[in-house]
Amino acid sequence: MLDQISPQPFAKPTGLRLGFTRALILLGLVWLLSGANAQAATVADLPVEFGAVVFQVNHDAPTQLFIIANSHRSVVTGANGADTLQAQIETFRIGEWLIRRRQVALLLPEGFFGSWTVAEPAAISDVGFDGATLTRWLADTSGFVNAEMLLHEHYGVDLEQIEDRELYRNVRESLSAGSDAVGDLGSVIGGRLEYFQKCRSAAILQGVPAVLAHANRRGHGAPASAMLTIGLGHLGDIIEFIESGEIHIPAMRTGGADLPAVQVPLDLFKSPTGITVIVPHSLLEKLPVPPYNQT
Repeated sequence: MLDQISPQPFAKPTGLRLGFTRALILLGLVWLLSGANAQAATVADLPVEFGAVVFQVNHDAPTQLFIIANSHRSVVTGANGADTLQAQIETFRIGEWLIRRRQVALLLPEGFFGSWTVAEPAAISDVGFDGATLTRWLADTSGFVNAEMLLHEHYGVDLEQIEDRELYRNVRESLSAGSDAVGDLGSVIGGRLEYFQKCRSAAILQGVPAVLAHANRRGHGAPASAMLTIGLGHLGDIIEFIESGEIHIPAMRTGGADLPAVQVPLDLFKSPTGITVIVPHSLLEKLPVPPYNQT
């Protein structure tokens, strides 16, 4: 879990810096100006039917992290939500585009544990993956498959763990308990869940530099770009942390338990790193959402 330490000096990001609320207001401009602003944004020519850029800093940094908001299956039932299938299809298409155009060399999926590597990168074709097959695979809930697994399989991009296992377990337990809770108990569980989700968002961001360094030590070379996929509900906290250049989570007391405040510098900016947040087309109308609705 994140350590509780005093604030230290940190390097704040530079470049296009949009507050979360301002980013939402300007989404329409992103759509209209995407073609005209190619010199200012690294993914300005992303097809609008895939999604839109809602936040970007340090677009010319040597290392780039692309954060893709997502919609996942229910952690309790495993069922697709109303927008899960289409969002997963669009996430796959965004990933294809980033692999081809921005040399994404590493996938960092929320909720993934372990490391899946490939001996030889797959040949990247200019022909898109078959849409009917993609839809059929992602719609099938009899097994577990998602956009990231298909990108790994068909484009030879490595998968790496970015999650803190303890925090992930805390959230899953709170989600399961909260599904049947009512009244004061539901309020207590909801408060703990919100706190742990903020900690998860922070830990995922803090883990990126080490994961990139691990990929380098493994002998594949430091990837110029990585793609992090995470539930849409985390987006507000993530952008807040990036904008401020630090992790700040207030203390919380729920059900007689003290959950400590967290305030640490954001490690991502210890070396030049660009960050671009992309929201799939089907999820744009759902911004913003509470940070505890999805995992």
